[in-house]
Amino acid sequence: MIYEIDGDKICCHDEDFISLQESIAGFGDTEEEALKAEEDKKKLLLEAEEKSKKEKQDIIDENKRKDDERNAEAKRIKEENERKELEEKNKQERIEKEDNYKKWLDENKFNSETDKIMKENDKIILYRLISTFN
Repeated sequence: MIYEIDGDKICCHDEDFISLQESIAGFGDTEEEALKAEEDKKKLLLEAEEKSKKEKQDIIDENKRKDDERNAEAKRIKEENERKELEEKNKQERIEKEDNYKKWLDENKFNSETDKIMKENDKIILYRLISTFN
């Protein structure tokens, strides 16, 4: 540490002192007071730097949290859209199978006697069998 007289006070600073604007220096009536003032300034500077680092990290963490939330929401929307598309596809396939069944019935023109024999459940089973081959 370097001690100098500056006016009516003793100044304490490191050997790499440049100026009061660029370097840390402490002033006091004694060398001990000047040293303590210089050490207190260093401590305050370190605390400010740590606080700044923490604030920057907090900002980074908050941005990451927001990104994660946006990504989760985008994933949820994508999955919801895929589910809706699959439901629509399944619906269209059901409609197509029903249309094919109706077409098949029309093509085979069951007469009234045949219709009496076939019960509704038999028609459903027949429809399911036909659907599996389409």
